[in-house]
Amino acid sequence: MAEAGAGAGRRVALALYKQLLQTARRLPEAQRAAAAQEVRDKFKAHAAEGSPEKVQELLNLAQSKLGYLKIVTPRTSRDATGKARLVLRDGKWVEGSARLMDRAPHDKTSVDADALAKHNYLMERQHFMHRRR
Repeated sequence: MAEAGAGAGRRVALALYKQLLQTARRLPEAQRAAAAQEVRDKFKAHAAEGSPEKVQELLNLAQSKLGYLKIVTPRTSRDATGKARLVLRDGKWVEGSARLMDRAPHDKTSVDADALAKHNYLMERQHFMHRRR
């Protein structure tokens, strides 16, 4: 039973190690090597840790570090598969992300009558309309 828990902890640690290294590779060039080396050194230093409580504490710390790295890592216009996102702008395909079109302010002419009727029905059904004051 303890071996099954250790195997699961090992899988979690290896997955976290992989995610940390992948995220470190997306850092700016100046920080990339140092961050990847720090990840490798910390995992090697604690590889023989035997206490389950200490292992869980280290995994929580590594998860926290991953969250921080994801925040400070610049986003790329490529998805996880390495393919670029192409969008059509001004009749040309360019690398980037889609942006919302500028919309006119809401007016009564842009409301779909069926959607409004359904909205009113649902509001009444949930007792938000015709309440006593």
